Amino acid sequence: MSNKYFKDLDINFVSDSGTFADLVVQPFERGYAVTIGNALRRTLLTALPGAAITSIKIDGVPHEFSTIKGVSQDTSDIILNLKKIRFKMLSEDANSELINFEINGPSSFKASELNNNLTDFEVINGDEVILEITDKVKLNFELRVSRGKGYLSSELNKRPDDTVGTISIDSIFNPITNVSWEVQPIASSTEEQEKLLIQVSSDGSTTPKDAINHAAKIMNQHVAYFMFDDASAIKAVNSDELNQALEVKSILLKSIDEMELSVRSHNCLQAAGIETIGELVSKEESEMLKYKNFGRKSLTELGEKLDQLGLKFGMDISNYIEE
Repeated sequence: MSNKYFKDLDINFVSDSGTFADLVVQPFERGYAVTIGNALRRTLLTALPGAAITSIKIDGVPHEFSTIKGVSQDTSDIILNLKKIRFKMLSEDANSELINFEINGPSSFKASELNNNLTDFEVINGDEVILEITDKVKLNFELRVSRGKGYLSSELNKRPDDTVGTISIDSIFNPITNVSWEVQPIASSTEEQEKLLIQVSSDGSTTPKDAINHAAKIMNQHVAYFMFDDASAIKAVNSDELNQALEVKSILLKSIDEMELSVRSHNCLQAAGIETIGELVSKEESEMLKYKNFGRKSLTELGEKLDQLGLKFGMDISNYIEE
C-alpha cells in the first residue's frame, strides 16, 4: 500500500512452508519496523483461534495428583502429555466436543488414537505418547476438546455441566508456537530506512502465512478505531453518550473472527463478504437466510453472540460509523 507517508513496502518470503515462514519487509521509515514487529508478534501469539483439551475424567481418579495402578505415569504427568497435543478443526460446527473411550493394557496409548473418537477435531502430532499401561488393567476416559484463543487457566475451563471427577486443565489454544523478529538498517539507504525480519512457526493447524494475514486484519480493525476523521459520524450530546457510542463503535469495527463462531457460520459470513460485526448487524434476519448454506441454526448462533455484545440484527450503524 502506498500513501503520502510511506513508500511501497516489499515483502519477500525467504522461506514459506506449512509450519514455518521467514520473511523480510522493507523499507520502513526509522522506528516503524519496531512498532509493527512488536504488535504483529503480540497479535500472532495471543489473538488467533485454535483448539486444545480443556478437561479430562478418568474413572477411579479423584484428582490430578492421584497415581493410577498399572500405569507408568501419574495423573499429573498424563495431563502434561495431553497439553502437548495439537489439534486442527475439521467440522464446520467445531466448537466443543466431549469423547469417551476405553484403554486396555498392557499398551502404549498415543495421541493419534484419539482420532478414532473425534469427529470435529484432528490430532496433528499423533506420535506423542499420552500414557503407558504395564498391567492388564482397563481405563475409562472422558476428554473434552474445545475451540478458543490465547491461554485459559483450568479455573476458567470449568463448566457448570462438568460431572463429579472431571479435572479441568490449563489450555493453550494458539496455533502459533513461536514468533521472532529483528530490525536491521538498510545499508544502501541514505534516509535511515530499516527492514523488518520476521520468523513465524505454527503447529500445523494453520500456515504461518495465513496466520500473519489473520493477525494483520485484527490489527487493522483495532487501528481503524483511531481514525478520527470520521468522528463526526458519532452523534452524542454528552460525555456518557459519547463514551457509550465509542464503545459500540469499537465493537462494530471488529472482525467477525473476534466473535469465536463455529466454522460453519464463519465460512458462511466469509462467503457473503461480511468481514466486520458492523456489516453483520446492518443486515436483517430475513436477508441473512438468503445466503447460501446459511440456516436457522447459524442464525440462532449469531443472534446469541450479538445479544452478548448488546447488539442485534437490523441496526442503523450510521449513528456510530460513517458508511
